[in-house]
Amino acid sequence: MIHSWHYINAAPLDNYSVWGSTSDPELKVNFQGYIPELAIYKRKLTRLEAWKVKSYFDIKYALTPDTIIISSYGKKYNEIKILWNPDLPVFKNFNNRLIAIGRDDQSGLKQPKSTTTYEEYDKKYEENEYSAYHNDADGARDLTGLHFVPDKDGTSIQRSLTVGFENDKLPSDDNTFLFIGDNAGEIAPAKIDQVNYKGLEAIGRKWLVYNKDNIKLPTKISVSGKLHDEIYDPYDYLKKRYVLLKFKGATDQIESLTLFSYFGRQVSKDKMKYQFYNNKIIWNDIYWDNAADDTMHYFTFGIVPILKLLSLNNTTIRFPLIDRDKPITCKINYKAYDFTYQNPNDIKIDIEFTPGIPPYQILVEKIVPAGKTTIVNLSSKIEDKNDKSFDNTTSDIDETKDDDPKDNGTIKFPKDDRYCQYTTPNLEANQTYVITITDKVGQEIKFTANTKLPAAPRKKRTP
Repeated sequence: MIHSWHYINAAPLDNYSVWGSTSDPELKVNFQGYIPELAIYKRKLTRLEAWKVKSYFDIKYALTPDTIIISSYGKKYNEIKILWNPDLPVFKNFNNRLIAIGRDDQSGLKQPKSTTTYEEYDKKYEENEYSAYHNDADGARDLTGLHFVPDKDGTSIQRSLTVGFENDKLPSDDNTFLFIGDNAGEIAPAKIDQVNYKGLEAIGRKWLVYNKDNIKLPTKISVSGKLHDEIYDPYDYLKKRYVLLKFKGATDQIESLTLFSYFGRQVSKDKMKYQFYNNKIIWNDIYWDNAADDTMHYFTFGIVPILKLLSLNNTTIRFPLIDRDKPITCKINYKAYDFTYQNPNDIKIDIEFTPGIPPYQILVEKIVPAGKTTIVNLSSKIEDKNDKSFDNTTSDIDETKDDDPKDNGTIKFPKDDRYCQYTTPNLEANQTYVITITDKVGQEIKFTANTKLPAAPRKKRTP
């Protein structure tokens, strides 16, 4: 998208027009493209005023700038506030698909949310429903036959990246913005940092968040459009989860991983149909607070293996049915299962689950009249998961129950890395237990187990 300046009854001061030089007041020209807004002034603007107007449009319509973006305040050049300078190396490398959120009250610009407005040229995305120019930012692909899950969350499904302040709040201070741009890296995922995060993949593209004013409001991030389709395949919700990776400064060292909040999707409005498709990945409550004077934050998106149940006591467990009107999150709640044992001294549960990202927090709780009693609360410390079994006996035991050391069960990793095994310690008969397994990045699986003994044979009546 290109800015165009025309001065009626005067030669153009600066002409960046795709129409060419003209002073025709009727603008009798041919132009094919998207014109979101037209500003008309009754006098010729000064260079500084024109610069402010250009900055206003750059921010409002997510136009990647070729010149410095400034605020609307200041009547002299030495009074202006520079918001983004693409000529500086740190900004120049991330001057792609630039978006900004914040406020500038003097220009009337109050922008709690912004989206990328262009992608790399790709015929597929230029001509069909993914094209940002051809679709409303909050529109659905098929409003008549589908509805959003969760309700009213139709954030820009044709645009790769949407960033906004949670609940559309704005910074309390005027003339403050967050700027987000990327380095134009490849978006194909590849494995990284397998030492600390076994199975983690990350895309090659990085984003810079410039928080000059140390805005501390939480943000909501949505991945959709072309970026979503490059990293998400149909039914990936059954085998993958997505994370936002923050880096330590401009290095490749991972500072933190944040699991996505939910898959945004659309489902058929026909209650008899259960077809749905995921069209966006959402992160809620992402903060960009500055540490000391560090105003630069770097991030990208990654993929981790899902944490889910495979079997219980050698019985295959199916993925739970998805509620058609609820989003898919990183917490998987399974139903209650009944287990019958012949020997009351051998009541254990063998659990097989996909690896996720080790190590794990495993919690076994018994339901009692007053609530729950912790039986096992262990956090496994895995050093070598390829050729050893681990008997973990260092855990936090419920001291109110028993002061004696307890068996916390056994966790094993088969050599093929496709699944993990955990066997509970001996449990009690005719009790209800809640078992929760959480991995390193916060994925969680939970199920309820009812332990039973066979019913005693009925005594024969004597004549």
